[in-house]
Amino acid sequence: MYHGHYEYGQQYGQQPYQYAYPPPPPPPQYWSNDSYQSSHHNQRQPSPHPPQPSPHQQPSPLSQPSPHAAPRWIEEPAPAPPPGLDFLKLVDSYRVILDAFAPQAPQPQVDRLCDAASAAASILGGPDEEAREREREREREREREERQLEEEREREREREREREREREREREREQERERERAEQERLRAEKEREEQEKAKAKESVDKKEDSTSTGQVCLGCNATSTPEWRRGPLGPRTLCNACGLVYAKMIKKRLKTNSGTADASSGESSGEGEEEDELA
Repeated sequence: MYHGHYEYGQQYGQQPYQYAYPPPPPPPQYWSNDSYQSSHHNQRQPSPHPPQPSPHQQPSPLSQPSPHAAPRWIEEPAPAPPPGLDFLKLVDSYRVILDAFAPQAPQPQVDRLCDAASAAASILGGPDEEAREREREREREREREERQLEEEREREREREREREREREREREREQERERERAEQERLRAEKEREEQEKAKAKESVDKKEDSTSTGQVCLGCNATSTPEWRRGPLGPRTLCNACGLVYAKMIKKRLKTNSGTADASSGESSGEGEEEDELA
């Protein structure tokens, strides 16, 4: 609101009185379109009743204006509009809202009402909405950073799991190599044991053969081994096989010569019996 003092010298036939103390000069004003229109409208509509002077107040000689002077306005400072608001858009939005309140408004008017209300809300909450949007943007940025950190940690955990699996596979391969080496050692030990057993068996056979031939010497040819030991002049198993056969033939021939044919035949039978005994 703007307050002014009016001078009506020529209209009412007397000089008007003003206040004893004039107000201070107005500060510089920042006008918006609505403020300018309101001020211009107030200038064109003067008050119908001029202010009445007090009977006890004397007019100041310094404040008496000229009869032909134009009316002088003293304006009070208007409140500064909030920053970031477009009043024309705000007025248009609310005008649409007020016009849409008619009874049985059609659907297009309802849609316009909603659009105007949204526009007005965005205008009124402009700075706050920008601040909230900046806060939401910072929140989204933090969420993106957290997701990136979580993804990086997940990749690191996956790499660690892969390294652990590789170490596990390496341990399994080492265990497999150990089992193969143990199997090879076992087979080699079994082979050596079999060879040792074969060698022992051969040694035992050789020892047995040596034990059977130990002390057996042919009295005829001094042979130490023979397929069969035969009876000789000194007893059984004193001649080798060849010497025993020769000795048996000599005995047969001697018996034939001494005893004649009959005796030779009996001697031959006895010689054959002895030969059979020796062979047995």
